Amino acid sequence: MVVDTEQAEVDEALQFALGIRGRYIIAQALKYGIEELSKVPSPYKEVSNIADMQYLKDTLFIFPDVMFDQSEESLKAIEEVSN
Repeated sequence: MVVDTEQAEVDEALQFALGIRGRYIIAQALKYGIEELSKVPSPYKEVSNIADMQYLKDTLFIFPDVMFDQSEESLKAIEEVSN
């Protein structure tokens, strides 16, 4: 059935999101999302969304920011070598 297949896909995605890799990716997305949304000038800045994202990052998706900063440095190094 279509419903069973859709539910199986949802279950698989939830399992992934709850695993270490999924949590890492979500934490990374939250970090960059918070950084970018914080740059938006008032009155357009969605302060409550930023606060909610920070709450999720601090309580459910706890990874040190340095883990993501290293990724940025690696990307910059790759770009420099490519140029």
